[in-house]
Amino acid sequence: VRACTAGAAAAPQVDCLRPRVAAATLRTDSPNAAMCTAGTEVETQLTFSCAVTQPTVSLRATSGEGFQLAVSGSGDAWRGEGVVPDSLRGEQRLALQVEGFEDAARGTACAAPTPGAGPHAIMLDTTPPAVRALTVSCRQATENQGEMAEGEYTAGDTLVVELTADKPVLEPEVCIGDGARLESADTSGGELRSRWELLRVFEAGDADDGPIVPRVVGMVDGAGNRGGAREGSTSGDPVVFVNPAPYDGGYTGSTEEQVVAWLFDVLGEERAAVLLGTDQGAAAGALSSLLRDGIALCELVNALSLRAKDAAIAEQVTINYVGLPDPSAPAFSPAATRAATKLRENVGLFINKCKALGVQPMNLFRTEDLYDERDIKAVWRCVQALGRKAHRIKGYHGPCLGHSEAEHRTDFKHNVAHVGEGLWGKAGGNHTPGLNGVAAGYESQLKERDRRGSHGQFENGLTTHFN
Repeated sequence: VRACTAGAAAAPQVDCLRPRVAAATLRTDSPNAAMCTAGTEVETQLTFSCAVTQPTVSLRATSGEGFQLAVSGSGDAWRGEGVVPDSLRGEQRLALQVEGFEDAARGTACAAPTPGAGPHAIMLDTTPPAVRALTVSCRQATENQGEMAEGEYTAGDTLVVELTADKPVLEPEVCIGDGARLESADTSGGELRSRWELLRVFEAGDADDGPIVPRVVGMVDGAGNRGGAREGSTSGDPVVFVNPAPYDGGYTGSTEEQVVAWLFDVLGEERAAVLLGTDQGAAAGALSSLLRDGIALCELVNALSLRAKDAAIAEQVTINYVGLPDPSAPAFSPAATRAATKLRENVGLFINKCKALGVQPMNLFRTEDLYDERDIKAVWRCVQALGRKAHRIKGYHGPCLGHSEAEHRTDFKHNVAHVGEGLWGKAGGNHTPGLNGVAAGYESQLKERDRRGSHGQFENGLTTHFN
């Protein structure tokens, strides 16, 4: 090195050392950053001992195959990025190679150096995970003990699925029924392991009555491979699930108080509080105005029919979520008219859904009965009839408003015709010329009862009970 002449502004920088890779890191976007599969994004960070240009960086597999990374950077800091190609298969090691670059000071090509400190290799694994064992058991809730037959379980009991994979995987996705998902007993998350215990507290409607069939939707290993789909357990006795029957909620108080309590139970306290307010007593006092927009009623029938076995009944009502018109705005303003139209549609949708669920025409009301508050009693009568019909919705297992409606009818013609059989001989014979006429009259009145929907009271003042 020659010394600079006296008085020079700055001494020239002379590099007599051969450039080298001072540090290199390699990572992937897989669950395990040291593993990869086909399609995995790979990134490397390189630090050189001095400024360089045009480094060539690649990953080479044990088989000799490899791929080049796209590099960017300047000076002594460079970054390489790439995607593992589909042509690389199996399980093998991918090593980082810096194949050459130019010395920025000299402008000459340098031989490939050995990377310095840091991880320089990742493991390639393109084999998807598989299920080795899948067992099912159940833990009975304290309140259900003694209530079910041996091997049968119901809402409130805890389903336990133990899954063993052939390699460490993230939490598997396991479902039952129409998609009710089980969750890991360990809430740490993001962990790779071969054995998993997955739980779900049964809810009504999670699955049909009968043996529970777990379904492994899939699982992801450390390299990012997805697989392991499977249906059914590999061993163990089956767990038989029995849905609870719909039940009378046992609501008491005024009609409005019973309706509010039922809405809170069916919709859930959180959602009902949004629609009706947190104070149930206050809601009962202003119930007609709270239900006037039809939103709460439409959500009620949607909740009742959500899991119905009949696809036509299970179809959900499309609700218009529009606020009530501003009372201070002109009654016939365009905005008020549009809002009123949408809200009236909600009420009409509720009425139509009640028809589909089997509520008799005599128990329905007109839109103006609620929206204009012309006949609120008719509205309560409809909601109560809907509450009784809820017992008959196949697939609904929650609380109902009142007892179930009886479905079978008494054969009045047969019963009345035999009233005097023990006294005057066989009804309909020569000794009882009037009884057939009496029976025919009762049958006629029964048909009229069916047509009008009345219950129990005939024109002649005689009251009967329909069972």
